[in-house]
Amino acid sequence: MANRAYLYAIKKEDKKAIGMGECNYAIPFVFKLLVSSNTQIIPSMIFQSNELIALQGDFEKGKQKLYAFLDELLVTPEIQFDELTYKIENTRKFLETIEADYIYLDCAEIYDMTDEPLEKQNKKLVDEINNIDKELANFYKKLMDVVVKYKNLKNSFPNKGLFLNRRRKKVEQELEQVKREIDDMLFLDWWSNILYYNI
Repeated sequence: MANRAYLYAIKKEDKKAIGMGECNYAIPFVFKLLVSSNTQIIPSMIFQSNELIALQGDFEKGKQKLYAFLDELLVTPEIQFDELTYKIENTRKFLETIEADYIYLDCAEIYDMTDEPLEKQNKKLVDEINNIDKELANFYKKLMDVVVKYKNLKNSFPNKGLFLNRRRKKVEQELEQVKREIDDMLFLDWWSNILYYNI
């Protein structure tokens, strides 16, 4: 089984947890953004431990932060790429089906990939989230670099010359690789109510 970060929405009245998404071997930026309002360090709801290794934030405020981020992507020409609008619309549709008070983020399995104490890693994540504006600026820059790389590859698609089919295949493979990198960074295609753990 892969080590994953798990994201849930929680209703205050009945403590019901609604699955939102899980990510193998990484903590997506959108997960951090969603849990970045009124962030609190809490024990895990998944794993039996008294350690403070999970996070909780305000659902509605976190959702609005995510929407502002997505709106910014749509009006930034340098970041435009194929299917972006479609991915953003699907994200909005998914989130609008959820009624909740809190966002719950559990990264204990990600932390467990290293020897550093889990609580210490969770505190580092909180420090990142408390500086979310700085994280956002860094994320935009990294995303822009990858999108520019994608566009340059598309513009360089070979149409003539020796070994044309071989060269086209190579560029197609590079395009697919960079496209996956963009998708992994944004993590807008992986929303799901069905997660490995039902809490």
